[in-house]
Amino acid sequence: MTRRSQCGGQPTLIIRADGIRGLGSGHVMRMIALGQAWRRLGGRVVFVSACAARALRKRLCVEGFVVCQPPAIHPDPRDLAFLLRLVREQAATALVLDGYHFGLDYQQALRRASVRTLKVDDALPPDACACHFQLAPLAQGNASSSECRLLAGLDFVLLRSEFLSDAVRPARDRPRGLSQGLLTMGGEDRPGFSLQLMTALGPCLPTGLQLAVLSGPMNPRLKQLQERAAAFPALSVLASTQDMPRLLATRDIVIGAGGGTCYEAAFLGVPSLVFVTADNQTKAVDALAQQGLVVAGGDLRRMDVLEASTSVLSFLADAALRERVRRAGLARIDGRGAWRVARLLAGNEEAFAETECAV
Repeated sequence: MTRRSQCGGQPTLIIRADGIRGLGSGHVMRMIALGQAWRRLGGRVVFVSACAARALRKRLCVEGFVVCQPPAIHPDPRDLAFLLRLVREQAATALVLDGYHFGLDYQQALRRASVRTLKVDDALPPDACACHFQLAPLAQGNASSSECRLLAGLDFVLLRSEFLSDAVRPARDRPRGLSQGLLTMGGEDRPGFSLQLMTALGPCLPTGLQLAVLSGPMNPRLKQLQERAAAFPALSVLASTQDMPRLLATRDIVIGAGGGTCYEAAFLGVPSLVFVTADNQTKAVDALAQQGLVVAGGDLRRMDVLEASTSVLSFLADAALRERVRRAGLARIDGRGAWRVARLLAGNEEAFAETECAV
């Protein structure tokens, strides 16, 4: 039976994801995709999130989500208590957790609240899960149990609706040359890898290639990036972007870190060179490379300037490799993952439209 919220009778999805220093903005951004799909099916979204960047909070509000600031962040017990109370008050249909810090005890308590639960998992192999569903796009095979259904594979990649728009879709078929590039190391880039790569690449980029560096909303080194770019005509810096799909669609290559941008670029047919910048990215980047969706650049934490520049220049010099990566992304990611997950969480209830969303 459909659970109705106290606001207009719409089935309610609660999303718990944070965008704070140390976590970055990626968890929140991919959850926007799921929230968009749920709203398109006729539901209501309550987003419980600690967001360090004002632009990130504004984006959630613009999407039409109800946005709540948790009183604390798990493992502080006030986080879980607040979420359990919200599930009861909203008569939520489903609840989604996206974040490494939401452990088994937290998941078990929420599952006992009689709400359909899902945990997003970037680990390979996926970690133990106490939710009804576990979303792991890079996992392969079927490791589901009677207690938890594993949503594995690229069919469940979450892409925001703007990546599926008519304005962006034609870019998927555009041949890629080598005139416009993008360097993006995430929304925070706390270790300063963007600056490291700019130093390595500024003097040696191929003639004709312009490389834009996307700083991100929580990057503490924007001024340093701008000063470094001023020394090299081929470099420029973008403080942030409100239109990531259009920015990616106009690029010929991407140089980045493991994260959601890998899937976004692959979907648009933009070949990516991806560096590892954190322990939790190592297996994910390897898996993406094995599937032909990216080229692995190495672990940037253990590379000097010469090694990093050599990896990038090798990627830029191999047009055939870049074309293979472009075609793999176009063939393997269809952009409907958020719709699939939303329908599963809804349980095919009559309150939701039966027709598939167009892609």
